[in-house]
Amino acid sequence: MNRAILALTLLLVNVPVSGQSATPSGDLGQTSPWLALSAEQRGRTERLTNLFRRNGAGSGRTLALRTRVRADLGRPSGLLQGLVEIQDARSTLTDEPFLVPALHANELDLLQLQVRVGADDIRGGDLDSEVRFGRFTLDLGRRRLVARNRMRNTTNAFDGAVWRLESPERWRLHILASRPVLIDPEALDSSHGTGTFWGSYYEQPMTQGWGYDVYALVVREPADAVLARRHVTLGGRLASRPSPGRVDIEVESAWQTGTVLARDHTAHFQHGEVGYTWAQAWTPRLSLHYDYASGRADAEDSDAGAFDTLFGSRRFEYGPTGIFGPFFRGNLQTPGARLSISPHTRVEVTTMSRGFWLADAGDRWLGTALVDPAGQSGSFVGTLFEVETRVTLVDVLAFEAGYAHLFKGRFADSAPGSPGTPDSQYFYAGWEVLLPDSR
Repeated sequence: MNRAILALTLLLVNVPVSGQSATPSGDLGQTSPWLALSAEQRGRTERLTNLFRRNGAGSGRTLALRTRVRADLGRPSGLLQGLVEIQDARSTLTDEPFLVPALHANELDLLQLQVRVGADDIRGGDLDSEVRFGRFTLDLGRRRLVARNRMRNTTNAFDGAVWRLESPERWRLHILASRPVLIDPEALDSSHGTGTFWGSYYEQPMTQGWGYDVYALVVREPADAVLARRHVTLGGRLASRPSPGRVDIEVESAWQTGTVLARDHTAHFQHGEVGYTWAQAWTPRLSLHYDYASGRADAEDSDAGAFDTLFGSRRFEYGPTGIFGPFFRGNLQTPGARLSISPHTRVEVTTMSRGFWLADAGDRWLGTALVDPAGQSGSFVGTLFEVETRVTLVDVLAFEAGYAHLFKGRFADSAPGSPGTPDSQYFYAGWEVLLPDSR
């Protein structure tokens, strides 16, 4: 397969079915009872001052563009369905090379290509079942370990099968067996030789005000992989639903054991959150957070101890990603507070402040390549402040803008290889156009 075939597919899925015409409703139009088309296009300009990664590596500006076109085949309630989703992710007007290009660019590629076999209303409507075969994206639970990326310009995907068994409004179980897809910015993506990713994830939704998750996820990579991960993650989550006039909480705990780069690996992650939503205009919600993600326990120890967030998202907790994204869910401890308001039904404003310390001063600040094995640079990385605004003008068009300021601490200033720059500031602004399917 080559990109000419992908371009032809992209053309075909935009051709209306014979005998049908597009509607002026703002979506892609009614095409056929067995074909639904949808699309999204997003653009975002980004600017970062005072680069903070080792030796000042990375980009200080870019224009990130991402387009997705999706075709759903088969009747919505049919036993057999298909799905094709094509994504084109590019970054232009960039001043310097990206530290990890696969996070920013993935030109014209297959994001999803699958056959779905499903049955609703099993056992008198008590169970729904669906199996997807092929290439797929996936959100699990709070999205800390498996996520379909939102702010990041490229997207995690998997080749294999995932089975969803669900009792509507009561519980949901996902069982997956897959190979992670390796993103190639300029060639077609492939999962060949990437190893395996499999496990199960059980969720009880918060239908009665409380919900919980229990999961077991296993990754097995070949010995020549970058990290050669071979470990299992076991964990659970308990949360209450935010509602006006009531306190809500969330706790999650995850533990890992196995090997990384052939070294023994034992790590854990802990999350705690308490929030309150006021029952008044603008529905303000204030939440307090604390995360701990282990690092290497001992600088003299050859074991690996930094928690691995697998294929999870970090934007919703640790600030904007894009060319910024200073923090990963590993070797950190971070308290913080978040305030969100909605002055209009189509306007959301969020502010966040978090302090960041390394869980182990002798281990690396993940994502920056900065490390002081002797631990003499301390553990305080800095304080992050962020404000974000999203305005949905109409159902198909939204704008967002944000600002983040990293007040650098001792480690960021003095670790070996630090560029020694002043505080970093990050600005972004963008648009999103969503054309929902016609069914």
